[in-house]
Amino acid sequence: MQEAKQSKLTLILTGIASIVLGCIFFGNPTGVTVSIVKIIGWVSIIGGIVGIIGAWKSPGPITAGLDMYMGIVAVLFGMLLNYMPGFFVSWLIVILGIFVVVSGITAMSAASAMHAANIVGGTAQMVVSALQIACGILLICSPFTLVSVVGTVAGVILVFNGASTIWHALTA
Repeated sequence: MQEAKQSKLTLILTGIASIVLGCIFFGNPTGVTVSIVKIIGWVSIIGGIVGIIGAWKSPGPITAGLDMYMGIVAVLFGMLLNYMPGFFVSWLIVILGIFVVVSGITAMSAASAMHAANIVGGTAQMVVSALQIACGILLICSPFTLVSVVGTVAGVILVFNGASTIWHALTA
């Protein structure tokens, strides 16, 4: 009986945490994304410093040199993430857009072959591929706007997930 109460309490607390995070994402999606990039930057800096310190205690000269170089690279990368988070967020979305466009072109090629062979669904696949290419171009042209959209959608999903988790805990 005690375990069931703890399980319900855990589910309720998890649901509340999900709702709070969802509201934060929903309220400021771009700011949250930039903050996450900065946190990753600080983790990289701390990991790099630990790697540099570990290089001094490494038993072999080869591993010590490798640890030292990797630590320096991690510290520099972390500093870049902290000083230019918007740049990295934008480029991540642009790279995703390029991937979506290339994937759409590949699908368009397959759809064209289907259409030429009179296979059912070739025309519909061409329309879907064209939409995919258009979405990829939109990602490339407007990365920060879409970060906001993705963050808002993530916020809504987190709020819904939290509410449903609480509902399940209370009705179980």
